[in-house]
Amino acid sequence: MKITIDEEYMFTPEVIITHKDKQTTLPHGSGIDSNYFLEENKNQYLIYNSYHVMDDMGFYRIWIDYKVVIPKENPKDFKIKFPCYNSTGYYWIERIQLRPYLEELYSMVLDEVC
Repeated sequence: MKITIDEEYMFTPEVIITHKDKQTTLPHGSGIDSNYFLEENKNQYLIYNSYHVMDDMGFYRIWIDYKVVIPKENPKDFKIKFPCYNSTGYYWIERIQLRPYLEELYSMVLDEVC
């Protein structure tokens, strides 16, 4: 599996995942409104982004940073991590069920190529 960022893609850099003869892109929009940042080491890919939380009134409340850790050996064993520093971030993560949402979203993306 290979993960790259296409800086030439329109207004927002596009993250492309390629595995064997399949290719897909990481989601953008619907709360994932920031640009992706990618790191790679010997064992895994680290993908960073932020989720823009909207409240019940339709106002944006807070940005929640998250990281997707994708092992190179078995990409479907990925993990979502939140480096929140305070209770406000954790409150919104639980309230909007962000972890299950992101896990399902990235699972569907990785299922397309793995």
